[in-house]
Amino acid sequence: MHIIKKNIRHDVTLATLGGPNFAHDLALQATTATTLATTSTATGHALKKILDNDYFTSFISTDLIGTQIGGAFKNVIAIGAGIAHGAGAYENTRAYLITQGLAEISLLGQALGAQPETIYGLAGLGDLVLCCTGTQSRNFKLGFDLGQKISFETITATYSHLPEGINTLTSLEQLRKRYNLTLPLCQNIYNIVFQNALPTTLLQNIG
Repeated sequence: MHIIKKNIRHDVTLATLGGPNFAHDLALQATTATTLATTSTATGHALKKILDNDYFTSFISTDLIGTQIGGAFKNVIAIGAGIAHGAGAYENTRAYLITQGLAEISLLGQALGAQPETIYGLAGLGDLVLCCTGTQSRNFKLGFDLGQKISFETITATYSHLPEGINTLTSLEQLRKRYNLTLPLCQNIYNIVFQNALPTTLLQNIG
């Protein structure tokens, strides 16, 4: 949204969707809900009329920051969940990782001005749970391969376009330093992806 505002020289109404919305499931008309965040409530209601049907429901929000944070940040945690799964972790461990991931998303959201209810709603928690437990996530798949001790260089050679969580991970590391945030899980994921740290370090120094 910042990029849009920077490059368009007049006022525009902005809107974004964020939530647990795998495209495959939507194509199958699975019951799905999402957050529709916009700078204009009127626009939000107009878009809702266009988008909603008997299997898809949008909930209007004014929190564009929180919706964007949830949508981007969850990809990083999904990489971590994939690493844990690939390394043979049990479901208890994945639940621990998701909980820690949500706490770190919340911390970043606080620093950037997100509304807590957005982080704990569809755009945050909902999207996070889906991408950390659903096998359709490309970020989860990349993490799974890392958990199997396949090198990042070997993995990247198999992708024409890397999952979005990789670029988000580098941006997140910059934000962590800029705002002096304690995000140990994200830092561990960064070290595994870019510093060749072992998958067994994923949950070290947390708590």
